[in-house]
Amino acid sequence: MPYTRWFIVAIVTISLWACDPAKVLIISTSNKPNTSVSIYANKILFPRYQANGSEKIKLVIPSPNTPEHRDTMFLYGIGTWQGDEYMANFAKDIDSIIIVNTKNTLVLKTQKDIIAYLLKHRHGFAKSRLTISAR
Repeated sequence: MPYTRWFIVAIVTISLWACDPAKVLIISTSNKPNTSVSIYANKILFPRYQANGSEKIKLVIPSPNTPEHRDTMFLYGIGTWQGDEYMANFAKDIDSIIIVNTKNTLVLKTQKDIIAYLLKHRHGFAKSRLTISAR
């Protein structure tokens, strides 16, 4: 009997833990010419990208080497893109976002504008996806 109780506790714990969604940032562009997303940020935000001698990077999607449409995903662990305080902490590493699409260019330079954009573009199960799109 004592093993049954521990077994049930273990199953419930694993089930609850497995339900947490992956927190994903998606940067999306279309296959139309002159559409792009540029993010100027601290290297810590996108650790797999190279910084040229500093801790700041410029991330451009699509990059000059990949002219076709491409969605780029970054994983930030398990959980959701929570509210204002959490998003402000995430956005503090972003200097600016420039979104170019066929209609216009959107330049986000202030922390207030960046946070407002990011909060508006959360979606998916439990708001676990955050999309920056140039479509």
